[in-house]
Amino acid sequence: PSDAFGEPVEINCTSYSAVDNMLYGGAGDAFGCYQWDLRSEKLVGTFGGAENNRCSGDYLHDVLSIPNNNHLVLTAGEDGAITFWDGKERKLIETMNVQNTMNTNKQSVSWQAQNKGFGSTQQWSSGSNLWVSSMDNKGDWLAAVGGSESGNNMSLRS
Repeated sequence: PSDAFGEPVEINCTSYSAVDNMLYGGAGDAFGCYQWDLRSEKLVGTFGGAENNRCSGDYLHDVLSIPNNNHLVLTAGEDGAITFWDGKERKLIETMNVQNTMNTNKQSVSWQAQNKGFGSTQQWSSGSNLWVSSMDNKGDWLAAVGGSESGNNMSLRS
């Protein structure tokens, strides 16, 4: 796709939905997430971005399609939020701010799964902005990784 000035749009990530043959692309522009119908080879629309509840700032690092869950699409990026969308209607469902998953000492909460420790207990610098760079899903689990302006890395698992 191109922006209003005819310049190519930076697509940072893609996710494919085999259920409805859609391709989602997370962008570094004001529109957020692009949705293409691969049958018709046309852009169906966009969601997120500054004009529609501003998903993950102006820069998306990742988009994840979970079509078996009511066409659920997740976006994540520079604002440190994971945003849940109805991909069929292109409407906002909910936003989870990563900062809210930390304890009062600004440490990410650790989880235990199958006797293995996950997560990080590294303290974040005061005033550092957190971002989410990548997500993955398996069953009821969502894993997300990212970092902060201070260079610290974080990992979250639901």
